[in-house]
Amino acid sequence: MKYKSDRTEEYVEVLNEPLHKEIYRTNRFRVYRAVIKPGASTLYHRHSQNTLYITFSGGRIKNIPFRKGQKNRIIFGKSLKKSGLIKLAFERIFTGFVPFPDGLIFFMPNRDSAVIHKAKASSSNKKDMILTGIEILSGHSPDKPFLSGNSCFTEEITQPGLHVLSLSLQPGESYTAGRTLTDVLIMGIRGETEFLTADSDNNTAGMFNKEEMIITDVTRGDKFRNPSRERSKILLIETAL
Repeated sequence: MKYKSDRTEEYVEVLNEPLHKEIYRTNRFRVYRAVIKPGASTLYHRHSQNTLYITFSGGRIKNIPFRKGQKNRIIFGKSLKKSGLIKLAFERIFTGFVPFPDGLIFFMPNRDSAVIHKAKASSSNKKDMILTGIEILSGHSPDKPFLSGNSCFTEEITQPGLHVLSLSLQPGESYTAGRTLTDVLIMGIRGETEFLTADSDNNTAGMFNKEEMIITDVTRGDKFRNPSRERSKILLIETAL
């Protein structure tokens, strides 16, 4: 369904925006993939759910709000360093476009304050931009962190309904889970990560390459291992009903 305001433009719900293709849904998550070619724009669309984004193929992108003065709050993952934040802000001020690098993680808290906008990719981009969006449909913040002081992990984002961790492993490196997680969404970001379950004599339960994901339980003693020759990275996305 399309909606109008006092402007001549129309907007659609993100569910109906043609470039946002749904690929998975549960009672907790709705996952979609957006592909924007160089110079292309989405339709004006509305986000009304808290949404986590991962940029798998980056580029320069411009946010165009539906109404003048509309704010679009974005919380970036902690793996984006201060110098990266400064670069994003500088480019936005002077060019209007923001350079999203591969692997950028950010969160849009839109459940209590919906945002209507469209996204335009720069015509100077050399490749399609590819982003995966994960809407958080239910849940509250987990009361226990998955890790404590482990250098493999970065606590990317902790918000109501969402706890996002990234796990980076060097070639041959492994990490053993210290507690149990229920219905955690695991998604490959870079390289190759093997998931080994403790209750099956460390048999492989999953292999995560870029953009691959499962929703599963992680129990104490389960192991994540990098069997490849390059650094790997996965996200663990946890909610609690």
